[in-house]
Amino acid sequence: MGKIAWLIVGDFGHICGMVSAARKAADVVRMVVIGSGQLAQAAASGGPDSLYWLDTGEKIPAEALAGQAAALIMQEKPEFLLCLDDPISRVVWARAAAALNAAAVGTCFDIACSGGVKQARRLVAEGKSVVLVETENVLAGIFDGDDTEADGSAAAINRIDVDEPKAAMKFAAQGSQTSFKKEGLKAAKRVVGVGYGVGSKAELEQVKEFAGHLGAEVGCSLPVAKQLHWFEEDRVVGITHNRIAPELYIALGISGQPQHMSGVRDAKVVVGINNDPEAAIFRKCDYGIIGDVGKLLPALLEKAGKL
Repeated sequence: MGKIAWLIVGDFGHICGMVSAARKAADVVRMVVIGSGQLAQAAASGGPDSLYWLDTGEKIPAEALAGQAAALIMQEKPEFLLCLDDPISRVVWARAAAALNAAAVGTCFDIACSGGVKQARRLVAEGKSVVLVETENVLAGIFDGDDTEADGSAAAINRIDVDEPKAAMKFAAQGSQTSFKKEGLKAAKRVVGVGYGVGSKAELEQVKEFAGHLGAEVGCSLPVAKQLHWFEEDRVVGITHNRIAPELYIALGISGQPQHMSGVRDAKVVVGINNDPEAAIFRKCDYGIIGDVGKLLPALLEKAGKL
C-alpha cells in the first residue's frame, strides 16, 4: 500500500494545503473529520483518498470523540499524522500521537520521507529560519503551511457511527453571550486589534468609535487581555485563541509577535500602526504607519467618520 498519512480536521482551515503537503510524502492520504456535515463537505473537496466523518451533532462536544478518532487511525499505523492548527484538531492529534508513540514535532509547513526517515520543516525565529526535523518513528505535526486551491477531486464521505462518550462530557451551555461575541469576531469582515501601544485604557472609547465607523469588530493581543485585563479572552486574536480572516485588519499598537500574527495570517489586508519603526508588524503588514496611536486616533476618527 505504501506510506500512509492520516490527517485530522476539527475546524475550517488550510485543508487543501495540508492534503497537498501530505501527498508529497505519502502514497495514501486518509482523513478523519470531527464536526458538522458542512465541515465534512469542505474537507472532502480537499481531495484525500478517503474520508471518515464523525458527526458531533448538537449534543456531543467534538473533543469527546478524540478516543474514537484515534482508534480509527490506529487500525493501520501511518508514517505521518497531521492536523490543522485549531483546538479541536489538536486534541484529537495529541490523543492519536500518544497512542502511536509518535514523534511530535509541533508546527510544520512541509513533510517528506527519505530512506525510511520522516522529515518535517518548521519555521523558527519569527519565520526567518527553517529547521529540519528527522525521525524514524511516526511523525506527528501540526500543519501551519499555506493553503492551496482544490484540484477539483472530492473524496467520498464515509459516515462513522458515533460512540456515546463514556466520559461525563457535555455542553454546559450554548448560545451564551461570550460565544456570540467570539463568533462575531471570527466572522467579521473588518477587525481593529488593540495592543500595548494604544497607551491607556482611556483610549479604548476612541478605538471603539473608530471601529464603529468602519463597521468593525474589536479584538486584542493576548497581553492586553491577560495582563491589562482590558478585554475578556474571547477577544484575543492569535494562534491559541481566535484565528480570523477579515478583509481588513488594523493593528493598533501591536508589535507583531508570531503568536498574534498567526491568528491573522488569512486576513486579506493588514495595516500596522506602531511607534517603533523596528516592530515586527512592519515586516508582516501590507501597509504600515509609524507613529503614536494615541496621537493618531483623532485623525483616524475624523477620516473614518467621513466614510
